Amino acid sequence: MICEAHVGLTPRRPSMYAWLLHPGWQSTFLVCFSLMIALPLLLTTLAPYDDEGYVMMTLKSFSENHPLYEETYTQYGPSFYLLTSPLHSVLGLPLTHHAVRLKTALLWVITVLLTMGIMLKLSGNRLLSLTTSCMVAIHLGRLALEPGHPQEISLLMSMLGLWLLCNSSPRRWWMAGCCAAICGMCKLNVGFVMTTSLLLAACDAIPEVKYVRRAIVFAVWALASLAVGATMLKANYGSGGIVYPIVMLTSWLAVALLATRKRETAVLIAKLRGFSPLMSTMASGLIVTVFIALWARLNGTSWSMLVWGIVGQHHAHAKYFFHPIPLSAFTVLGALAVAASYRNQFSLGIAGMICFAIAIAKAAGNAILPLNYNCQEGAEWLAIIGPIFAPGLLLFRRRMTRGRVMLAGLTALGPWIAYPIAGTQLMLGALPGWLTIGVVISDALQAATVAMKSKFETASAKVIDWTPYARILLVGAFVAGFASSIASTKNWISGTSLGLPGSEWIHVASNEAATEQQLVQGIIESGASHLVFDGHTVNRFYFWTGLKPLTNGNATLWPFMLSSNELARLRESVKQSQSLCVVVPSDVPPPLSEAKGEIADSRKILYEETLFDSKHPNGWSIGFRNRKE
Repeated sequence: MICEAHVGLTPRRPSMYAWLLHPGWQSTFLVCFSLMIALPLLLTTLAPYDDEGYVMMTLKSFSENHPLYEETYTQYGPSFYLLTSPLHSVLGLPLTHHAVRLKTALLWVITVLLTMGIMLKLSGNRLLSLTTSCMVAIHLGRLALEPGHPQEISLLMSMLGLWLLCNSSPRRWWMAGCCAAICGMCKLNVGFVMTTSLLLAACDAIPEVKYVRRAIVFAVWALASLAVGATMLKANYGSGGIVYPIVMLTSWLAVALLATRKRETAVLIAKLRGFSPLMSTMASGLIVTVFIALWARLNGTSWSMLVWGIVGQHHAHAKYFFHPIPLSAFTVLGALAVAASYRNQFSLGIAGMICFAIAIAKAAGNAILPLNYNCQEGAEWLAIIGPIFAPGLLLFRRRMTRGRVMLAGLTALGPWIAYPIAGTQLMLGALPGWLTIGVVISDALQAATVAMKSKFETASAKVIDWTPYARILLVGAFVAGFASSIASTKNWISGTSLGLPGSEWIHVASNEAATEQQLVQGIIESGASHLVFDGHTVNRFYFWTGLKPLTNGNATLWPFMLSSNELARLRESVKQSQSLCVVVPSDVPPPLSEAKGEIADSRKILYEETLFDSKHPNGWSIGFRNRKE
């Protein structure tokens, strides 16, 4: 029951929810609940843009001793390959769609369990912790669009770092710093958000030595603010213009100011010892970063290409692939209502329950629809509502835990992760909002119960029980989860197996399966030794046909993602190829007639001496070039 542990209420008769609140049963239930959602989605989803195949090809290329960024094209940092490649090269895990998707399911479950542990530490409320964890399991559904993507590692490291900070281990700062370094050397933007939030939490331990503590906090705040402002404000971000960056920067400023308040502490911290968390975090992060960089260097990547791969190449992505976060009038009204609820803790908690319920309703509505890249109303809602709630984690707490400070920072800056492409990255950036709202609700309910109890002189006085309201949220989470599982399971039963190597368990619509099978058959029948795509490389066909790529620069939308040197290498490989199959996908952007410069030259050369079959499955074209020596 909510708050009974805090105010000493008399235990009541066990309810039908009692077994769910038992620690052992809760963990078991969450594992089953997460798999119930994850597996059907993972086995019924095949995204047309094929980031899954792209990441698999980068792993395959790297495992064949082609250095990152030098020969193997990838947008992601070396820590992903340091952690993932041994699974295939050392442990022998096959690089197939089945293996990659099962790995995604495992990371999915671990992330949900970490969420449960974080919520229990920060809120102490098992009912709300279970509800939040269930919604996180549903929220992660978009991982099924991009199984094996490095965002899984980044998300896991973020949650692991936050969980470590919520515990009392003396080595938690060292380990959290390691997580931040791994995260940053995997996806720079996610690592930056985690690092600044972690440093802000570390500053909480610094004693009040004149203005030292405030100066360090200001430096951390200014660093993150400049990064957000320089990118999002410059881009006039989204349909709402500058609404998102203004909300994030305001929330981040409020969190930083609250983190500098004088604290009530039971033990006087020695001045030198107070700097230990900050120094430990920075030292461990630096050590791990250097180790990963040296590992990449030993595997053939030069220092200049390492810097370009981690930092430099991403400028082009903002230029060609900018995709803003949508902003609806309903979301704006909700944000204004939440801001107005800061009058007191109780009104903020009521606003939290309403916003949580709306997020559940949005998630349930999305759950019954086919998984789609553009269908993310729940994430859009949390991306602006979450940061507004972030200061509420600290405002009404005289004694703050460092886990709360870090969570507030992650929530305030999280939506920045979606820049410049608000696809599945928006899901990643909005996720801390679930935890923040859940903790704010728990705080408000505990405070309300204690306040009501203090108004009565007798211990037997009746206290308002807020548990039924929390149970309604839990039921809503169950309904959304089961709706998602039933809908995707129904799709699997009614769908058709791809029947292709390493993906026999994946079921899609019959016409989609037929198209994939016809394309594989047409490519194999061409008898070519190499395979290349015009405009949009669909890498999964390399695994299904056994044909080799011309180069190791197998980016998805390669005309816009490859550098001049990589395009030149591709053109040279095409000229020298004796046996080549050319596939033109149905969604080649833009038309060849509109291409200019080296992009046009790189695409036009694919059509020279290439004979195309009259068969065009679903708008695709298959061509063949055979040169005799």
